[in-house]
Amino acid sequence: MKVRDFLPRILWMIVVIVTLVIGHSGCQQIEVAQLPMYQEVGFDEVKPILEERCLPCHQGDYMGAKIPDFRTSREVYDPTRQPSLVVPGKPEESRLLGVIYLEEEAVSAMPPLGHGLSMEEKNLIGEWIRQGACWPDDEVLQSRAVADRKQG
Repeated sequence: MKVRDFLPRILWMIVVIVTLVIGHSGCQQIEVAQLPMYQEVGFDEVKPILEERCLPCHQGDYMGAKIPDFRTSREVYDPTRQPSLVVPGKPEESRLLGVIYLEEEAVSAMPPLGHGLSMEEKNLIGEWIRQGACWPDDEVLQSRAVADRKQG
């Protein structure tokens, strides 16, 4: 084989290596600040955050796009979804934390409307996931607008 036959392969390998190096350096490590050991974070503390900040968009189809439905735990814990949205006990593997800890200017940052979550809200969600992300089976989230309509 001639040198020019190897040239496309060598160039392709260089492109792949450079892409991997650049991609890895741009990765963001998720560091969830630990709350005091005695503070247990239950679903009751996370539920209002999810209802107020996630449900406006995450109720199935939104503007023609199929996005995860946060009204019940079914899609949040769906093991076939990759990357997994919530991995109980493993906040670093949970996509939910990845998108809420992004800078607000990032395209994938959540929530995209209004302002991002406060650091306290992010840490509560992170600690809830670290502690096992308990979501009672019968618990269904409801946006405030829907709840107000049912009461009125």
